[in-house]
Amino acid sequence: MEIISMTCRQCSGSLKISKDADQIICQHCGTEYLISFNEGAISVKLLSEGLKKIQVSTDKTASELALVRLKAERDLLMMKIRDEIKDALASAGFGQIPEKLINDPYKIRAYISDELEIENKKSFLTRRPLKIDYLKLKLQTISKIIQTYEEIINQENYYLKQVRGK
Repeated sequence: MEIISMTCRQCSGSLKISKDADQIICQHCGTEYLISFNEGAISVKLLSEGLKKIQVSTDKTASELALVRLKAERDLLMMKIRDEIKDALASAGFGQIPEKLINDPYKIRAYISDELEIENKKSFLTRRPLKIDYLKLKLQTISKIIQTYEEIINQENYYLKQVRGK
C-alpha cells in the first residue's frame, strides 16, 4: 500500500495519506479533507469546501422543486379568482368577463372595481343595492386571493434568484 506524505493546510502538521483513502482527518488539529486520485495526481480539498458545493447544489435543486410547486399553487389561485369572477358577474347580472382580462388578476380586480363604481354612480332609483353589496363582497374576496397570489410571486422570485445563483 502506497503512502503519500503531505502537510495540513491548517496547522502544518504531517499527514499520511493512503491511495485507498477518500477522506482523512488531521490528527493534530482535526481538519477534515476529501482526497481524490486522478491519473497519478492527488487532489486534496477541505471537507467543508466539498460540503459547501453539495449545499449549493442541494439548495438549487430545492429551489427548482419549489418553483414547480409555486407555479401549481399560482395556477390554482388563478382558477379560484376566475371562478369567483364568473360567480360574481353571473350573480350580479353581468355577462362574461372580457377574454383579455381572464389571466390577469389585477385587471380582473380593476374590472370589478370599475363595475362597482358604475353601479354606485347610477341614480338612487336605478341603483341595485344587493348588486353593490355583492360586488363589494366579491372585490374583498378577490383582493384576499390576490394578496396570496402576490406572496407566491415573491417566493417564486426568491427561488428564481437561488436557481440563477444570484
